[in-house]
Amino acid sequence: MPIDVGSMTAMLPGFAFKSENFVADTNDGLPLIRIRDLGKMTTAARYVGEYDDAFAVQDSDILVGMDGEFSAVRWQGGKALLNQRVLKLSSARGDVLDDGFLFYRLQPALRQLEQSITGTTVKHLSTKDLKRLVWHIPPLDEQRRIAEVLRSVDEAIATQSAMCRHLRQTADDLADELYAREIADSRGDLIAYGDACKTVQVGIVIKPASYYVDDGGVPALRSTNVRRNEIDFSALVQLSNEGHQINKKSALRAGDVVTIRTGEPGKTAVIPHDAPSPLNCIDIIFSRPKAALRSHFAAYFINSGTARSQISAMQGGLAQQHFNVGEMKKLRLPVPDLSRQDRVVEVLDAAWRAVRIGEVQLETLRSTKEVMTADLLSGRIRVPA
Repeated sequence: MPIDVGSMTAMLPGFAFKSENFVADTNDGLPLIRIRDLGKMTTAARYVGEYDDAFAVQDSDILVGMDGEFSAVRWQGGKALLNQRVLKLSSARGDVLDDGFLFYRLQPALRQLEQSITGTTVKHLSTKDLKRLVWHIPPLDEQRRIAEVLRSVDEAIATQSAMCRHLRQTADDLADELYAREIADSRGDLIAYGDACKTVQVGIVIKPASYYVDDGGVPALRSTNVRRNEIDFSALVQLSNEGHQINKKSALRAGDVVTIRTGEPGKTAVIPHDAPSPLNCIDIIFSRPKAALRSHFAAYFINSGTARSQISAMQGGLAQQHFNVGEMKKLRLPVPDLSRQDRVVEVLDAAWRAVRIGEVQLETLRSTKEVMTADLLSGRIRVPA
C-alpha cells in the first residue's frame, strides 16, 4: 500500500543547545549528539544545563544527519540530547508503519535524496524533503519480518567487523613483539634505513596531472593505492609515455617498498612480482633495499608501532601529518641474517592472510545486505510468515 511519509512519521529536528554549556568532562551532564557523532555512538561533547525532555534520545531511536552525507542510524549510546541538524524520526502510526522497517526503508530514500540535491558544496536535508516522500509498503507483519531479517544481517556484519579489528590488532601486536625481540637480540646494533637501501626517494611531485592520459599510458601508483602491507591496483591513473620517460627515475620495480607521505603517512607496502610493468609513482616515497634487507621485513617494520614511535620522537610528539625522506632514512631497524628475516616475514604473512580473509568475508556480507535490502524493500522477494 502507498503511504505519505510525512503523515506516517514523527520528525523532531534537534535543538540549538548553547555552546557555553558544552563540557568535555565525561562525568558531567548528558552526551550531546552532533552529526559527527552518529557513526560512533559516542560524543565528543556533553551538555550541562536545563533541557526539554522532548530532545532526549534513547537507545534504538532513529537519527538522521541533515548536512553533508545523509545517513540514518539507530542510536546505541544511551540517553543523550539531540543537537541541531540532527533529526529524530519514528513511526506516528504503529498500526501501519513499523519502526524497524522505517529505519531500513529510510536508508535508500536518503541516498536518493542526497543524489537529487545539487548545486551546493555541502548538501542540506530538510524535513520538507522527507515529508514529500511516498512509499509503497507491505502489510505490517511483513514489515516486521523484513526488519528482523535485515537486523540479523546487521548483527552478522557487526560481529565480523569486530573480528576484523581483532585480527588486525593481533597482527600489529605480533609485529611489535617480533621486532622487539629482534632489537633485543641485536644488542643495540641497529642500522639506519637509508644505509640499508640503495635508494630512498619520492615519486613525481611537480604537476603530475599534466602527464595524465585517459588510456594507453603507463599506470602510476598514488597514496590512495597504498594500504598497510597491501597494494590496491584498481583505479590507477595513467601517465603519457612521454611523461613516464621524463620521470623514469620514479619508475617502480617488483620488491620496491612504497610509503605514503601525507594523508596516512608511514603506511607501507611492497610492490609484488605480478604488478603492472612498467609502473610509475606519484608523491609517495619508494625505497629499494640492498641485498641484506628483505623488502617485506622492511615494510612490516615501517608499519609497526616500533617505527611509529621513532617517527613520533623525530617530529617532537606532534600528530604526524607528513612523512619525509629524511625521516625515513633515519629510522633505525634491526637487520638480522636473511633466514631470520624470512621467519619473521613468514609469521607476519600468515597473520595478515587471516586479516584479508576476514575482510573479504566482511565485504561479502555487506554486498549481500545491499542486494537483500533492495530485493526485500522492492517486494521482489517476499518474507513468508
